[in-house]
Amino acid sequence: MRPRISDAWALFAVDPVGRKGLDSLGNIAIKLAVHANAVISGRNGPASKCSEDSSLFSIESNAAVEAFQPFQVGSLGNFPYYWQNPGNLKFNEKTYHWVSAGLKANASPVQLAQPFTNLYISALSKVSYSLSNTDQAKLSQAQRDVTDQQGALLKAWQAAYGTVPAGTGGLEPIDIIINQITQTWASPPTTLEQLQQAHDINSVLNKTPASGKPILPALVNYLNALQSSISLVNATTMNSGYLQQALAAVQGPNAENGALETSDGRMRPAYDVSTPLEDILDGLNSTDKTKAFTLKMSIVRSSPTEYSVDMNDGRTDKVPIVDFLSIETDDGADLFQDKIVTGSDPAEIDATFMGVTTVYFGPVYFSKAAMENWYWISPIKDAMKNDGKDVSGFKFSPNPQIDFTKSGAFAFLTGVVISKKVSLTITSKSANYKTIAHTIQALPSANLKFLGMPMGSATGDSSKHKAIVTTNDEDASVVINFEPSSELVGDSLESTAFVLGVQTNYPTAEEKREL
Repeated sequence: MRPRISDAWALFAVDPVGRKGLDSLGNIAIKLAVHANAVISGRNGPASKCSEDSSLFSIESNAAVEAFQPFQVGSLGNFPYYWQNPGNLKFNEKTYHWVSAGLKANASPVQLAQPFTNLYISALSKVSYSLSNTDQAKLSQAQRDVTDQQGALLKAWQAAYGTVPAGTGGLEPIDIIINQITQTWASPPTTLEQLQQAHDINSVLNKTPASGKPILPALVNYLNALQSSISLVNATTMNSGYLQQALAAVQGPNAENGALETSDGRMRPAYDVSTPLEDILDGLNSTDKTKAFTLKMSIVRSSPTEYSVDMNDGRTDKVPIVDFLSIETDDGADLFQDKIVTGSDPAEIDATFMGVTTVYFGPVYFSKAAMENWYWISPIKDAMKNDGKDVSGFKFSPNPQIDFTKSGAFAFLTGVVISKKVSLTITSKSANYKTIAHTIQALPSANLKFLGMPMGSATGDSSKHKAIVTTNDEDASVVINFEPSSELVGDSLESTAFVLGVQTNYPTAEEKREL
């Protein structure tokens, strides 16, 4: 069960910069997550639940699942929210790469890394099922008993009928005898398994001939001996078979083992987005003010490479110029650092994120009944628990040398909170306010980036915004309002949305990661 967003918001609000090791950009990322959690909490209340029995995907109830956390963009960029092609229902390849990514170890804010399946294969391929020394001894004794009782049954048959059937067609004499008993001594015919489970063997074998009556006690002893060994044999063979099937589904995904076909025509280990595409589009395109928030900042140029950022929380952060905010022209110039914030004159920034929307996703859980799909975390957790113990169960052999704790990389995302349409208002008081106004007015549009991420995109690599410029001669100021251009209204497979926070899952961690 996912934790309540309202709980996460409360924790953030108490200590919004509580994680050690965060740089100043990380503090801003935390602010985004704080505001996003507040919006989601006010709108939806508790986050949706999922269970291990879900037909879509599931996270085990005791896994270390987190609420929305601060996020730092990487090479995969913003979130490709248009996850399904409505024409053929194929999964968007770009979205698949995003939702199937693992997490960088011990990173704050959260960062995406290699595909989670890489580490999962490394772990599951080292798991095997074995019996304890005690159970192995029990199995050996039970198998000896089966052999002894099998011999007694053959002798009883010979005493009754004068001979033992000769093996033929790959069948042993005992197989032929059991087949004759189950098919001719019972009406309707029965099976060996049904005989083993029968409370009254005489009622099942209701057509036993008089010559067969002396054989029944030996048959009962043989069935009892089989029953003593079958559970231990089945535990080993069945669990080993499940392991092989789950591993095959992630190493060699195909239509038979539940693989997912992506828009590039490839078959991949199945993931599912549980939020319908129409709900995502409705949320992102909403004009409801309760689904929006504004991040307010005061900026001053403190050095050639840094800004001082005051976020009205009693602290001032030094942030790198190149990673904070940029207003890029088509020729690559950054007007924010080159024209607007060039010295000690402050700039006020209001960044408004509209249509705040949550999207949930995850791996598709391995089905023992259907023998398809791949995500089966129990054997790995059991192998961790059984390490060095003489018990029957899943064990590592050899140890995969993976950090399974909350500080390691064995983790993945289960959701994002996003905004497609972002508006930006910059108020600058400067002696050069008229020059600033003229420069911005001359732009047909600008590509805005915040914390290294495009502020909403229709093409996946740009976020064109148009500027409305107002000057005030009385206080020598200029107000620049950037609004998303019309191209951001449409939605397509290439569309991406600004990531405000992510929800993470550390499936083998024993405790929830601290905020």
